[in-house]
This record gives sequence, structure tokens and C-alpha cells, in this order.
Amino acid sequence: MFSPLFQAVLLAISGIIGAGIFALPYVFVYSNFYFSAIGLVFLTFVTILLNRYYIDVIMSVRNDHQLPGYINIYLGPRFRNLAVLNLLISSFGALIAYIKLATNFLLVFFPTTDPTLLSIVFIIIIITLFFLRFRINLSFLNYLSLLAIFLVLVIFSTTINLNLPSIPSFPPIIYFFGVTAFSLSGFTILPEVEELLRKNSKRFQLYSASFWSLVIVAFVYFIFSYSVARLSGTQVSPDAISGILHVSPLLASIIAVFGLLIITSISSSFINVIKEIFYRDLSFKLPLSVFLAISFPFLTFLLKKITFLEIISLIGSVDLFVSTLLICLARLKIKRTPTIWLTSFFILFVFLAGLIIEFFPF
Repeated sequence: MFSPLFQAVLLAISGIIGAGIFALPYVFVYSNFYFSAIGLVFLTFVTILLNRYYIDVIMSVRNDHQLPGYINIYLGPRFRNLAVLNLLISSFGALIAYIKLATNFLLVFFPTTDPTLLSIVFIIIIITLFFLRFRINLSFLNYLSLLAIFLVLVIFSTTINLNLPSIPSFPPIIYFFGVTAFSLSGFTILPEVEELLRKNSKRFQLYSASFWSLVIVAFVYFIFSYSVARLSGTQVSPDAISGILHVSPLLASIIAVFGLLIITSISSSFINVIKEIFYRDLSFKLPLSVFLAISFPFLTFLLKKITFLEIISLIGSVDLFVSTLLICLARLKIKRTPTIWLTSFFILFVFLAGLIIEFFPF
């Protein structure tokens, strides 16, 4: 049996690792791989600070909420409405990205099948898993996290034993920012992590769980991106697998399985987050909240033309900046010290810069 802290770390990891990991090798290569790796370390540090502020907000309130509920308590209904809109848009965008990517992975195993049919099958699977969340222990997600980490290590060990060319070198640019920020953002899972630790009378370990989950995720991102970049070379692709098929169909299949496991888990988590927003923060009745939540994946068919990379870059810059602004403002309501003011300004400056870069790339 895992310790409460270890369970909390694994649960937090399950809420962070998602579709973004598969786009990282592509943006890392074309931003200059090692320059992007430094950016990954920097953004991990900034995300640790942001999560700590959100944890402060969570720990100061007794009742369970998602971000809009906490914002309503500290900033009032107008900011709560902004938080609701922003979180619903980001959750919707994330589901678009996950469904698109899952369809690509399923095509590896069913290449002649209609992609729309595969998308519908995947939606049915994640909705089923969403309903099973009411009946199964969250330890199921912990095992998925462990399996994901194990598969990344297998891919990495295979890569270093192959005679492969070096990673292609490109001039350093900040193209990696939006995707990397999106890939590290997992604050929506923190209320569930807090609830898990509270049940075990280990609520004080929430800071440690957040810290170690991000450190582990950043390490996994680096070795996965390194492996895919070495395997793919100049044919590296936004979904990670297309560029590997010509080198090793077996490894491409392993990555596709890994991707399906991760995306299935986190997609069901996002549906649950949407349900929680309607039920706990907007006070909708539970049946209506569930109905609205399971409707979101089907609504993603309305935005078929937007690409996987575009949607996660947009979420990683625009929606994350809005969430950061709201979290920092709420944290300042709890206690205002020069250190908290300076740290809040620093965090906001970083994500504002990312927002500017998204619309004015250089």
C-alpha cells in the first residue's frame, strides 16, 4: 500500500501529464532542444510557485471547490464568472486536443478506420471512465501514472542503446513556451489531491506533493522529448509518433499505447472538473451538472479544423494567464507581504510574456 504522500504525488502527476507531452519533442526541436530544456526548468520553477499560491487559497477554505468557487470567496461573483468562463474554455480546448491526439493514436492500430468513428469510440470510453470514478478508488489513476513513467523509461533506455544521429540544431526561439506551459499546468487536480490527503489527515503534505509531482513530470518530459527527438530526427512530428513510424513501428505502437492510457485518464478527469464547476461552484443540480459535463466532448466536433498544436499553445498562453491572474489576486487577499507582492508580479510577468509571444512570435 502506498503512503498518502506517494498516492498524492501520483494523483497530481495524473492531472499534469496529458496531451502536451507528445507535442513537446516537436516544439523543443524547432526552438533549439537544449534552449527549450532550460525553458522547461524555468517554467517548472514558475509553476511550482503558482501551485503553491493556489494551495494557499485551497488550504484557507474548508469546503470543496474548483477555482471559480475559491475566486468567488475572495474576489466576488464578477471574478468568479471570469474564472468559470476561463476554466470551461480551457477544459473544452483541452478535450479538443486530447480527442484529436487520441484519434491519431488509434489510427496506428486501425489505419483504415474512419477517424470520426474512432473519435466517437474514444469519447464513449472517457465518459464511461468518468462514471466509473464514482465507483472505483482513485488508486486506479495512480497505477496509470506509474505505468506511464515506466513506459517513458523503456523508450528512453531503448533510444540510448541505438546508434542514432544527434538531435537537429535550430536557432534558439521561444516557440516552446505555450506548449510547455500547457504541459506543466495541472492546478485543476490540486483540490482532489487536497481531498485525498485530508482523508488521511496529511493535508500539510499538499505542498510537497505538488512540488515533487512537478519535478518528476519535468524529468519525464525531458527524457521523453530527448528520446523522440533522437528517434525522429528532422521528421519529428506534433503527435510524436508519425516521425517514429519510419524508424521503429514497435516503439511508435508503445508510444501510442502510452498516449492512450494518459489521455484517457486525464480526459475523464477534465469531465469531472467540468461537472464539479457546475455542481459545486455554480450550484446546479447534480444530474444536470453530469449531463452538461458529458456533453462537452461531443461539442468538440464543432471545432474540427483547429490543429492539436494550435489549441494547446493557445490554452498554454491565454487561459493560463487568466488563471494565474485570478490565483495571484486571491492569494493577495489572504496575506500581503513584500515577498508575496514581488513573487506575484514575477509569476504574472512570465505568463504575460508568454501571452504576448503567442500573438507576436519572435
